[in-house]
Formats: sequence, C-alpha cells, structure tokens
Amino acid sequence: MFLDVSGFTACCEEYQRRNLGVDTLMKTLNNYLGRIEDVVLDADGDVVEFAGDALLVLWQATTETKNSIVGKVVKCAHEIHRRCHDWKTEVGVVLGVKVAISYGAVSITYVGNLKSQHFVTGGTAVIEVNKAEKHCQKGYTVLAKSAFKLCPWKDLIRFELLDEGSARVKLVKKAWLTKYEEEDSQENVESPKRKRKQSIRDTAGLFRRSSYKNKLRPFIAPPVIQKIEDDQPLDYLCEMREVTIVFINLVLQTDDHTSCLQELYNTIGASVVQFQGMINKIFEFDKGTSFLIIFGLPGFKHENEIGHALQCSSKIQQSLKIMSAIKQVSIGVTTGKVFCGVVGHPSRHEYTVIGPRVNMAARLMMNYPSKLSCDESTCTRSKIQMSHFEDLPAVTLKGMENPGKIFEFHEVAKDEDTGITATEHPLLGYKTEVEECICAISDTMNSTEHVRFVIVKGEPGFGKSRVLLTLADEARKANIRVINHSANLSHACTPYYTASHIVKSILELGKVESQEEKEKYLQEKFKTSDIIKFLGLLNNLIGVQLPCDDTVGNMSTGDRTKAMHRLLGRIVAETQGDYEGTVVTIDDAHQIDKDSWQLLSNFAIRSCVIIMAVGPIRDEDQIADIARKVMKSQNTYIVTLKGLQSDTLEPLICQCLDVNEIPQDLVNLLRSNMKGKINPSWVKQCVLSLLHTDQLQLTEQEDGSKVCTVAKGVKLRELEIPESLRGCLIALIDRLPVTERTMVKLASVIGTTFSADTLGHLLQNLTTSKVQQTIGNLLSSGVFVFRSMMLRFESTSLQETAYSLLIDKQRRKLHETYASYLESQYFEQSTIRTRRSFFKKKTASPTTENRNVTNDVRTLQSIFPQLITHWRKANNTAKALEYLIKAAESAVAVNNMMQAISYILQAKELDPPPSLQDEIDQIAARATMSLFSTRKRRFDVKVQTAKWKVSAKKKLDENKVEEVMEKIQAEPPKGNWRRTKEAPTNIYQAIGIVPTTTIFLTMYLICLYIYFSRVM
Repeated sequence: MFLDVSGFTACCEEYQRRNLGVDTLMKTLNNYLGRIEDVVLDADGDVVEFAGDALLVLWQATTETKNSIVGKVVKCAHEIHRRCHDWKTEVGVVLGVKVAISYGAVSITYVGNLKSQHFVTGGTAVIEVNKAEKHCQKGYTVLAKSAFKLCPWKDLIRFELLDEGSARVKLVKKAWLTKYEEEDSQENVESPKRKRKQSIRDTAGLFRRSSYKNKLRPFIAPPVIQKIEDDQPLDYLCEMREVTIVFINLVLQTDDHTSCLQELYNTIGASVVQFQGMINKIFEFDKGTSFLIIFGLPGFKHENEIGHALQCSSKIQQSLKIMSAIKQVSIGVTTGKVFCGVVGHPSRHEYTVIGPRVNMAARLMMNYPSKLSCDESTCTRSKIQMSHFEDLPAVTLKGMENPGKIFEFHEVAKDEDTGITATEHPLLGYKTEVEECICAISDTMNSTEHVRFVIVKGEPGFGKSRVLLTLADEARKANIRVINHSANLSHACTPYYTASHIVKSILELGKVESQEEKEKYLQEKFKTSDIIKFLGLLNNLIGVQLPCDDTVGNMSTGDRTKAMHRLLGRIVAETQGDYEGTVVTIDDAHQIDKDSWQLLSNFAIRSCVIIMAVGPIRDEDQIADIARKVMKSQNTYIVTLKGLQSDTLEPLICQCLDVNEIPQDLVNLLRSNMKGKINPSWVKQCVLSLLHTDQLQLTEQEDGSKVCTVAKGVKLRELEIPESLRGCLIALIDRLPVTERTMVKLASVIGTTFSADTLGHLLQNLTTSKVQQTIGNLLSSGVFVFRSMMLRFESTSLQETAYSLLIDKQRRKLHETYASYLESQYFEQSTIRTRRSFFKKKTASPTTENRNVTNDVRTLQSIFPQLITHWRKANNTAKALEYLIKAAESAVAVNNMMQAISYILQAKELDPPPSLQDEIDQIAARATMSLFSTRKRRFDVKVQTAKWKVSAKKKLDENKVEEVMEKIQAEPPKGNWRRTKEAPTNIYQAIGIVPTTTIFLTMYLICLYIYFSRVM
C-alpha cells in the first residue's frame, strides 16, 4: 500500500505564512500520520518507509492467503478514508489521503558501507503501486491490476475501471464490510494469537542487545547514534535548524534497479562524505529512484555548507551522467529553516527533516528535469560568483504560491579560485602574531637551522586568510618570491592537486596551455642545467611527456621517488633568480589532498618556507599521517589566532562596509551580541545582512566620503541576529561533543547567567563528576566563562542561537523544570524563614524584626521575575498568575509601588478568574492608598497577618483613609514633602512630587481607576 497525504505542501506554506513554526507543523503531521498508522497496525500492516508525507506499507502474504490479505488491505484503506478524510488543521487547510494498492514480489536491497547503510524497497509490487498512484486523487483508493484480480467479493464493491487494468474503488457496500468482518472473525477464532503479531518485525528492540548493536549501527543516522551513545533523551534530537536540502532523482535504463543501486550509492556517497553532508534516505516508491541529502545536521555543520552542497551536487551530476545505467539526473537544492527530528508514529518513526524548503527541493527536482536547480536563497548565500548561476524560466510548483527566482548552477572551473582573495584594507589586530611569523621567516632565510613550516591556526572567520595576505605582502617587500594557493574541498580527494598547482606556479606554467608548449618552454628554461635530465619525473604532476635520461630509466621505483623529491627542492632553488627566497602560502590547508602532503616537505628547503592557514579538522581520518607529523615537528612554528580585541570593532565595520563613519548604535548592537574576542567574519556577515535587508543605508557626502546610517524607522536593538551569523554560531555548537552540546542548549533556557548546580539539576542523567567535567570543557573551549562566581555564555548571540535550536515542546518542558527547581530551591526555603519571621514571637526589637522581614522579601523579589517568566514560557498561566500576585504583594511590602503596579497590570492581562480578581484588586487598593501615606506613616504600620508565605500584609482599612488624610492636613509633612509651614494644598504635594513627574502620576491614576472601578 502506498499512502500519500494530500494538502501537506499547502499546509506547510500556510504554517510558514502565519509564522507558527515548523515544530507546530510537525505536531500536526505526526497527529495525522499517527491516525493513519494506528489503522495500519491494527490491520497487521507494517510501515517500512517514509518519504516526507508519503508511506509505504507491506503485508506478508502467501499463495493461500493472498485473496484475504488483499481484502484486508482494501478494508484498511476504507477505514483510513473514514477516519482521516477531510481532516481540518488549525490553519484551515484540509488534509486527505490517497491510497494505491498492489500485490506482488517485493525486494529489499541493502546498500552502503561499514559506516553507513540503507535499505531500499523495490520489486514488481512497488513498480505497480507507483503506476497506480498516478491515477489517485484526494480520497481515492486505486487498485493496481495485480490487486484488483485478487480482491474478494468484487460484486459488492463498485469499481471504476482505469488504464493498465487498474481500478478505482468508488463505493464499498455494507454487505462487503459485513462479509469481511465475518471472515476475519472466523480467522481470529481459529488463530487467536495471530492478532497484531505480524506487524512487529523481528528487529524491533534488538538495538538494546549488545550482540546486535554493531549490526544495526550503520542503519541509524549519526545524530541519533550520538544521542544513544551519550545516553541522552531522543527528544533533544528535535530542533529548528538552518540546513541545505539536496534532492536527487534518477531515471534508470531498466526497471530492475537492484543491480545498480550499490554503484549509485558508492558514487553519490563518496561525494557526500567529501563535502560533509549526510544521506538521509533512499527510496523508490514515491518519485522513482531518489536520494535525500542534507547539509548542516548536528555534527555536519559547516560555515560554507551551502557552497558545499552545490559543489557536491555538481560533482554527483557529472559522475552519474557518464554511467550507462542512467538516463537522466535531476537535482533540486534549497536552503532554509526546517524541523529536524523524529517523525512518525511511536511504533514506526524515523529521523528526518520536514518543512516548506524540503517540499520545494522535491518540486524543483521534478519540475526541472536534467538540471541542477536551486532557489534564490541558496544562490545568494552560497559565496559563489553569480557567473555560475543562470536564471531558469518560472514554472508552477504544486502547492507553492511564490517560490521566487529559480537558478541553474554550473560547476566552478577547475583552475578557478586557487589563490587567496586580495583585499584593499589593512589588517586589523594580530600585530604580535604577524611579527612572530615574520621573525621565523627571516631566520629561515638567514640560517641553516630554520623553520620549514609556519602554521596559522584558528576558528573559521578569525582572519587566517588576512594574516596570510599580510605575510605575503611583507615577504614581497623583502624581495622574497611568493607562491599563493588556496586548497578547497572540491579537490580534497584529487591526488596531488595542491602539489601540482605549486609546481606549475614555481615553473610559471600557469599561462602555458597546450602540452607541446609546456614541453618547449621547460626545455628552453633548463637547457643549461642538468635538471633537464630529470624533468621526466614530473610528467604526471604537470601534464607533460618529457623524455627521461638513461640514469632515470635504470632507477628502481623507490629511487625514482627519492629523485623526484630531490628534484622539487632543486627546482625551487634554481628558479628563485634574484629573489632572496621563496614563500608558499596555502589557505585552508586542512583540505590539502593526502598525496600532496607527501611532497610539501620537499619544497621547504633552506630558502623556502611554507605558510599554511589551518582551520578545525573535523574528521581525523581525512588527514594524512605525515600532516600530523608536520604539525608536531620541531621545524614547524604554530601561531593561533584567538579573535580581535573589542577596540577593533568600529574600524572593522567601516572596512566591511567601505565607509568612513558608522552609527554608534550599530557598534553597540554587535558588541552586546559578541562579548569578548571578535570574529571578523561574523561581523562582516552581520553588517552585510543588515545592509541587504535595507536596515542600514550608505550615503555619499559632498567630499566623496561614504557614511553608514540606520534606515528610517529601524530600531537596531530590536533586531534578531541575521541567519548568516546564526549559521556560524550553529557550526560552533555542532563542533562540541554531544553532552556539551546538550548542556549548552539547556543552559540557554535559563538565560545568559546560571550556576553549575542548576545545570546539574537539569541534567539529572549525568553524574556530578560528569557535569563538572563537561562544564570545564565548555570553559576551556570559550563557550562558557566564569565571572562573579557564576557561569555565563561568552556572548548573548550564542545563548540566543542555542535557544532557537530547541522546539517549542522542549522549551516549555525545560522552562517548567527550571521554574520548579527555583520553587524548590528558593521559595520553600524562604517560606520556612518567613514563617519564623512573621509568626514566631521574638524578643528582638520591632526595628530588627522589620529588617529581617524586608530582607526575606527582597531576596524573593529577585526570584519572582524569573518564576513569572519561566512559568509564562511554559504556558502555565495559573502559575504565572500566582507569582504575579505574590510579586505584587512583595513589592507593596517593601514600598516599591511602581513595581507593584506593573505586576498588577501584567496579572490583569492574563484574564484572571473572579477568585483571583478580588485579591488583585485588594493589592491594587493597598498600593493606591500607600501613595497617600507619609514616610513616617509607612514605617509605623505594623504587620497584621501573613496571608502568603513571603511578605506581610499591610492592609489599610477603608475607615482609616480619612484618619490618614486628617493627619496629612494637621501635621506638615517631612522628608520628600516640600518644606513649607502650610499643609499640602494639592495632590502633588500630598504624594511628594512636582507636577512635571507625569509618569508617576499616570501610574497612580491607573491604580486609582482599577480600585474605584471595582468599588463601583
């Protein structure tokens, strides 16, 4: 059975339009799929594959039972339509389902390798059900020819005959249902234990058995494995995340796909691993042979994942086109925020992604055949030149009103972008680091004991490339030849790619195109040197066919390798000419192919230094052993960049925008979000995003200088962090181990500041030592800092980004947990102290007693706002109201009437029930009457009773109001009142303020209105 949910794409679009969140959409879809799967499981079916909003269900049948099984499936389809047809969602979109049924052989093909495996369901039954589904519409059940022939009691079902022998079920008569139920009851009597057992696969629950773990591990997505191994709840897998989706659809030459699936997987999988993506699923039952690949999942996040996704797709497209089994390759790529997590029924679910961007990638794949198409967001954010994109004609995408511009991507040329991008602005900061590198290079040029490698390390965006450019400029000033190269992920698996480029640059072969011209050029260049005898050793490296000397021809393989290594050093020395030496700069050196590492040390002779910028190494298996040796060698000088100082932020923004002046609000915004060291790339991404969204404007002055200003009506302080900056922060979080990553997300719920004890309470599944170790690691990595005896996030933006990764359900649960923790830690303890303060008679003086009460109240005043906030975010209005009332009473107890009024107004907004309305009005009355009391009167009022657990009631009876006013008129006020012999003549004197203090008066009038409206 093939089930496809109708209206899902429109539902996604409507949820997105209303900004309800993809996690809310996921909840709706899971509820709907849960209804369907309940019916399927009750009918002994087994959901074996998902494809977004589509399901593939199997029933096991034999020759003897095939008729009854087809009848059972038809009955199941009828029940699904009865329960799930015209199911209205909360956004008004109506969902339905279309069902196709076939009978026949099904094959399960396992593809993959030792680390990752998938199974693909195929066979004649799957091919037939795909064809039958083409005739389906919402609410239809269509039987393929194979199922129609076996359907029992066809005379009791009204069919509409379709093409290719298939038939649509128009009406199932009651007599058919009655007859089926009788037959089914008879079977249950004969075999009472048969019910529901066929739907449980033998593999269910095997993962918990240690003997099966290694066998099942390759079939489970890496993010899920990480959570399981770290004993983390799978709920934490669910998150809102910015990812890039790649959908690949293949049209094959034959209907039998099992023979070529492994070859397809090998080709696609190799490129996906190289570009740091993940194959999420392979399926054939929905849109033919299709692959879903995701870039940006936990553990796979990269600062340039969009560019990687496009380059990976292009490489896959080129590789598949030359395969004889492939007729057509169509690829759709989109980028955006999606729900990543567990989808489906509690008994049948999977880890996948859901959202409008996923649907759009599938639509692009099917509507632009034989093309690599992408949406506008992918194009503009890929950091790839626009010359590689071509506009595609607009087509109608099912369920999408305004998909935007669509582009076709063309591969980047092989020899493009091999150097480091130059810049017009000087390097900011890193003065000490640059001077250290220059000294190391100078020592190499002037002594035999020299540094062969200089490695500049740092996190992505810290300015490694700029430092390399600065060092290259300084080398040129010292008459040192500079060879630039930038390694990239596209050629990380191309043997000798980096070494070949360096040799060609040293030999100045860049502008020589044909092989014959290269050979003539080299022979002329070295005609007076014996190097010409050995140049044949470099034939494969530089693409020529120079003859080898007899000496070389008689060498063994090992001697040839050693001779080639010596030759590289000689070429460097003999081509220097009048230069004092040679410097080779390699950007992104962590992406150098393994074979080139074997040759790099041969370039680094006495007068040559190799300077490399190395970013974080994600997969140690991808790094050659010799690379590790180079990085640990005594002849390697390592400089680590840790970010810029805060005083460089303003000039850095000016450089990014190429202006002379910027608004101070912009500097304050970025500084508040990026405390501590500054990542230059993040700042650039942030200001450019603000500029492109018209929140910043550039204007040219009369003297020709440019000035940046904030656009009219824009309040920078209220802006969210741009997605480009958020992507960098997500990459930082994803590089953390699973336990540390989970702790960061949980800490983000508390806020920017928190204690170690609080984290330990939220992570109850970890031991105290494990919690301490995890906190220590996060402090070492710079995610947390320790200030004023408390832990805090290094930056506000990091906390906000970590919080955004949690879905609403997780947030509510964690806010509730933390609020309960605050109650147990503060409120209950304070209650004990308060009871002693308020009810136990003491010999202490009234002044001491009042001071103790006030201290307890003030302690809880700092806790009440947290409790209110977290209970509100947990959607617990009753609790939020409870603490708003307590907070208002507490504020009255310490004479903070402005705060009390604020809490009262917040409580009113929550529409409290009548029982609480009276209590709120009484507090409002007390707060209002307190405005008429003198300072002396306020201190003389004694504690009458303790209605709640923290503060004392200081209720003024209505009959005392006149007495208070008489005192005010009879006795000149002191303290804040005006020093005059006459009694106050107006309300301003009575409450001790001047007429210009309109804010206080406004709050007073609000309270007065609340009180008298209740009395009236």
